[in-house]
Amino acid sequence: MTNTKTLFIILLLLMLACSSTAPIVVMSQPISTRAPPATPAPPMCQINTGVEAGTVNLRTCGGTYCPNVTILHEGDILTQTAPETVDGWTPVRSSGGLQGWVNSKYCKGK
Repeated sequence: MTNTKTLFIILLLLMLACSSTAPIVVMSQPISTRAPPATPAPPMCQINTGVEAGTVNLRTCGGTYCPNVTILHEGDILTQTAPETVDGWTPVRSSGGLQGWVNSKYCKGK
């Protein structure tokens, strides 16, 4: 019985020694309250021939010698796929997903 009492006292002392009266501090990652940076919208342009029923060719490359992809119509809105024109031609994507080049003088900023 003495061994049992001794063992009990040792266990009790160990439990008391392991318990702490200090506050428990939980470390965590800070939560950001800032919104993620806005991604700028790609530049847009609108077909403007100056003629109500005007059309413009969307071409495979920047030049009149390049094959046509499709015909664009007055007022069609395109997404520019590069910020700059090349030799008077603008790379664009149509609302239907077709990509090509259009003469820059007919693609006015929107």
